[in-house]
Amino acid sequence: RLLEKDDFLPASTSFSRSRSPDFERSEVLRDSWAALKRQPDNFDAWIILLTQADQSNDLKLARDIYDRFLKRYPYCYGFWKKYAEMERRHQNFSDALNVWERGILAIPLSIDLWLGFLSFMRELAPQSDRGIEKLRELYDRAVSTAGYEFHSDRLWQDYIAWEEAQGEWRRVSNIYDRLIRIPTALYKTHMERFEAIVNMCNPIDLISEEEMRDLFDVVRRKCDVGVITEHLIKKFWSSKK
Repeated sequence: RLLEKDDFLPASTSFSRSRSPDFERSEVLRDSWAALKRQPDNFDAWIILLTQADQSNDLKLARDIYDRFLKRYPYCYGFWKKYAEMERRHQNFSDALNVWERGILAIPLSIDLWLGFLSFMRELAPQSDRGIEKLRELYDRAVSTAGYEFHSDRLWQDYIAWEEAQGEWRRVSNIYDRLIRIPTALYKTHMERFEAIVNMCNPIDLISEEEMRDLFDVVRRKCDVGVITEHLIKKFWSSKK
C-alpha cells in the first residue's frame, strides 16, 4: 500500500497546502514561460524555468512549475528527486512524501528513485519498533517492485546493509535467499558475500530452530554419524548455499 503520512510524521506537522499562484506574474519567470508557450516541448526551456523557480525561493510557484513539467515528462526521475528535496528543505514532509509516492508510481522500476525514497524515509522514521517495521515494509515493497531488474543490485545491497545495521542476521540470510535466485549484474558478488556471512555466523543466528532441526536430520543421514558438530552443520549448509 501507499505509505500514510501518519506512519512517519510527528503529530504536530501541518499538512495544509495553498493553491499555487499564477507564475506569469513573476518578472523573473515571465520570459521563460513565454518561450514555453511558444514551444511547449522545448526541454531546455523547461530546465531554465525550473532552475529559476528553485532560485526564486517561491515555494508555491516552484510547485506549480514542477507539477506542469512532470506531467509532461514523468520519466525524468531526477526531477522527482529535486521536487521532493525542495519540499523537505522547507520542512514540508507530508508534501515530500507525496512527491516520492507520485514519482514511484510514475517510474516503479527506477532504482535511483527507490534509493532516494528509502534514504528520505530513513531520516524521517522514528527510532522505534514501529518505525523500523514501517521501513522494513517499504524495503520489501521496493525489492518486490524493482528487485527483479538486472541492475537492481544497489537496491538489494541497501536493504541488506540496513538489516545488518539492525543486527538482524536471520533477515539478512532471508534476503540473500531471495536475491541469489535472481540473475542480477552482480550475482557472483552476492554469492561470495553470502558465503562469507554463512562462514562467519553461527547457523542458529541465520536460520530458524525448525530449519536447524531439519538440517541436523539431513546432515545425520548424509554423513551417517550419530554426533553432529557445528563444523559439520556449517560445512554442509555452506555447500547447499
